[in-house]
Amino acid sequence: RLARISHVNIIHILGTFQRVGEFGDISLGVILEYAEHGSLESLLPPYAQATPERLMAAFGDRTALPGYTTTSLRIFLELAAALAFLHSAPNCMAHRDLKPQNLLIVRGGVVRVCDFDMARSEVSLGRSHTSLQRGTLGFMADELFRPPPGYDVSDFSNLKSTDMFSFGRTLSAVLTGVIPESGVPSATALPEDTPDTLVRLIADCEQQDYRARPTID
Repeated sequence: RLARISHVNIIHILGTFQRVGEFGDISLGVILEYAEHGSLESLLPPYAQATPERLMAAFGDRTALPGYTTTSLRIFLELAAALAFLHSAPNCMAHRDLKPQNLLIVRGGVVRVCDFDMARSEVSLGRSHTSLQRGTLGFMADELFRPPPGYDVSDFSNLKSTDMFSFGRTLSAVLTGVIPESGVPSATALPEDTPDTLVRLIADCEQQDYRARPTID
């Protein structure tokens, strides 16, 4: 299904292949487009690769990240566009592992969402088991650790809500250059020049009540 999805901010799948293992087991692999600037995570401190030279090559600005900059705003808008595309019909897909490591930067500084290993579509929810604890510490929503009474992981609107939590945490990481600490709100540690509307958006995305988070579609 993913191979049929086409969006400027989602990684392009060029093909698939089968690989036969040592014991005759067959696994399916995918061939992805080349992302010459690597992951967004590698362009953020404290990674040694996050040099001014790499930022210049990727975005044309030696001081592009972290912080509230023209580059970070463009990253936010491109990630939001990809997420809105995934969450809306006819795709109706939740990524379930949004984070800077899963955002690749291709030529021109364009963001591509990648790594759909944990993704679930609304159609597939009734046909396959969906585990609660999926994602990455610091970017996982609270309900995945401590599901409240009545929480249904097979409800697509709930999966979209966990994506929104991860979306807010990713915005915070781009602004601060710091990987969020699990269970600690990040909206209180943002740069002073962050617009109030963006601070409120991140705080809304990080709400403990998954039903109160904003939607993007």
